[in-house]
Amino acid sequence: MQTASTLATAVVPWTEHYEFDADSFILQVRTIARGLTRHIYLFGTAGEGYAASEKQFDQIARAFWESSQANQVSSMLGVISLSTPTIVDRIRRGHALGYRAFQLSLPSWGGLNEREPGVFFTETCGRFPDWHFQHFNLLRTVRLQASVEHRRLAAIHPDFMGVKAGTADPAVVAALLSVSARLRFFFTQLGYAIARRTHETGLLISLASVNYKRGSSSSPPTTPTAPPMRWISASWARRRGKSAPTGSPATHPMQDALARRIRSFPSGRPLPTPLPPTKTLRASRRHFRPAGRAPL
Repeated sequence: MQTASTLATAVVPWTEHYEFDADSFILQVRTIARGLTRHIYLFGTAGEGYAASEKQFDQIARAFWESSQANQVSSMLGVISLSTPTIVDRIRRGHALGYRAFQLSLPSWGGLNEREPGVFFTETCGRFPDWHFQHFNLLRTVRLQASVEHRRLAAIHPDFMGVKAGTADPAVVAALLSVSARLRFFFTQLGYAIARRTHETGLLISLASVNYKRGSSSSPPTTPTAPPMRWISASWARRRGKSAPTGSPATHPMQDALARRIRSFPSGRPLPTPLPPTKTLRASRRHFRPAGRAPL
């Protein structure tokens, strides 16, 4: 994961009886690995990461590990929970299966105070110094970690390897990229378009996953100064009243929707932080929904 260029999630499919659909899940992992990227994580911020029981967590984590091995996937296990002891237990059980990379998010029953994030990372990264950890820094956890806090964590915990962030604020992107050359950052589409102008950074693929061909072509190139994804460049150009780049390809409807959202904000106004991506596509709502949620 430390050298990954594109990072994708495998969402958890459920049957009509809210049981894990293992066959659909295995097919999904194989499809992503063959058509998009071999760097895949499980149990991100979608509902199944929080709502899965311990029995379901073990069942799904085992299926993901076995499917990852069969498809040469570099896998990462998300261990989201409101309970730090539960997170620690899930890390241990994941390690027993074979995982060595884990995604952390701050417990979010309430916003953590200034001292508590340090305690949390000591209880996770500090407890398992030989494994790799990545932090998903998102507003759903109530508290967003600033760049200075990530700098402190990188200095204390050598196993703290990366950060995922969904931001389109150039100042925030620049601050994060100044933290440590050792950390690998993954940004969603808008932040990635900004970051890759000056840095070799990773793409946390969300909206672009609706089109694997376009998504894979948007991965970071060998040079960090290559131009950003062309459809995003066109959107930003239109927002500023300029002509779109010559030869910009036709966009996917979901990309067009995002472009319209960008254009709806007055020129000069900072773009807002994008909402967390919807991981359930309309065509797959019946099969891909969190456990315990009523049919749509």
